[in-house]
Amino acid sequence: MTFSPNGSHLYFNDGTNLRVYQRDPLAGTISPVQKLPGQEYGLHELISLAVSPDGRHLYWNNFTNGRPQVIATFERNIQTGELSFGSKVTLNGEYTYPWGAMAIKVSPDGRHVYAATGDFEADYDGEPRILIFNRDAITGELTSQQNVLITGWSETRDLEISSDGLKVYALVSGEGYGAGLLAFFDRDGDTGELTLRERFQSWKEGVYGMFSPRDLSLSPDGRFIYIADVNGVATFATGRSNTTAVAGNPVDQALPTTPSLSQNYPNPFNPSTTIGFDLPHAGRFKLAVYNLRGELVSQLVDGELAAGSHRIKFDASGLASGIYFYRLESEGFAATRKLAVIR
Repeated sequence: MTFSPNGSHLYFNDGTNLRVYQRDPLAGTISPVQKLPGQEYGLHELISLAVSPDGRHLYWNNFTNGRPQVIATFERNIQTGELSFGSKVTLNGEYTYPWGAMAIKVSPDGRHVYAATGDFEADYDGEPRILIFNRDAITGELTSQQNVLITGWSETRDLEISSDGLKVYALVSGEGYGAGLLAFFDRDGDTGELTLRERFQSWKEGVYGMFSPRDLSLSPDGRFIYIADVNGVATFATGRSNTTAVAGNPVDQALPTTPSLSQNYPNPFNPSTTIGFDLPHAGRFKLAVYNLRGELVSQLVDGELAAGSHRIKFDASGLASGIYFYRLESEGFAATRKLAVIR
């Protein structure tokens, strides 16, 4: 189940049909608008749905045993909420990915689609993947960009993307679905590609009171991850800060093991962007922006910082269009990335 970006319509999966409802913003009531039988489009069991941030397209994630697994693209009427079929991508055919998708997300900038895959043969050796697609903003069509393999596990059950688009979190299961992993990825704001930053086992045989969780949610401020199963909800800190756990559930802080500098988002930008970086320990750090001649144009950070994930807003209102560099430095570490200002 998912809403349109403005909340005017609700899209519901009943297993084989996609149902569209109009939503009254005051009363909260819904009324039926459309029903799309999946078999009319060569689709069968609906797994998950996602609507693009611009509201122009909906993505239907489909899997049925013995049939090709596909992601279908539907064009969406902004006013009525109605859908019309556009195209589909076959995951175990054209792109030779062997496992059906379990979850689907669109990046906040709308440029990329992320599909999580699982082992539907239940032999627990499916080597789950996160499939990354470039998204055409006009047609909504998807083209393959990256195939991220998470070795040693069975299926990727759920995905979350941070609101700034710089982090992706995956909930992965294994060992007969009796154990689980949280995987943290850095997302490149330009290409959409993922780089594994951290992974830790989040439950096993009832640890944290969980046995077979399937739902992963990221708090709006990006500070906490919530994992739910029939026994309740466990809370994990993403590394930005600590807090008190939900009753009966622990909070584990997942600090980065090495310093890293993320691609700014959005990029290109006008007039401001966000630069993210991760610090495994407290210390003195410098973050600065330079022009192509190596001249300092803005000193963003020069002082002591705590361990964890940091986000710095950079306002380039006074700069001309062009390419600039930003650099993070500390004792024994330095990293540089490019950013683009457009007017």
